[in-house]
Formats: sequence, structure tokens, C-alpha cells
Amino acid sequence: MKITYKVDWKPLEILARIYQNKIDLGEWMYMGTVDNFGTDIYLYKNRNTRAYLNADYYGGCYRYDSLTERLGSGTEFFVDEYVPIHTEVAVNLAIK
Repeated sequence: MKITYKVDWKPLEILARIYQNKIDLGEWMYMGTVDNFGTDIYLYKNRNTRAYLNADYYGGCYRYDSLTERLGSGTEFFVDEYVPIHTEVAVNLAIK
């Protein structure tokens, strides 16, 4: 998974408009952008809770998931991905 630093506040601004009473833009840090199988996911970290809010350019939210499989030969196979999560759940987890 490739991490870049294409700073863009638009996804967080979209969520702040939807959840006006929950998201204060001043409480967030931009942490990076990852390419999740062709979809850019923007990573924002809450300054108070230290929790992440991961969103795409349209305000869809994602949670990070890491899977390690051990193959029969003893070789480990790692899969890192961001999977969709309900937006309101993601916002509530990030601010509490």
C-alpha cells in the first residue's frame, strides 16, 4: 500500500458539513493519503482522541484492516486494506 502526502482537506470538510455538531476542523491533523485499490483514502487524526478518521473524496469512511495469513510453507502473507464503514459510526469512533 502506497502512502503519499497529497494534502487535501475536502473530505474532512464534507464530513464537517454533514456532522456540524461533531467535527471541528481545528481538531484534526492530516496524516497522509493511501491508494486503496484505486481509491484515495485521506487519513485525518483527531488531536484530542488520537483516533483516525479515514475518508475518500466523497465523504465515504473506511477502517483500517490488516490480515496476516500463514501459508503452509511457513511463509506469511500480509494484506493491508481499508474497508468501508458507516460514516456516522466512523465519526463517532474518531471523536470519542
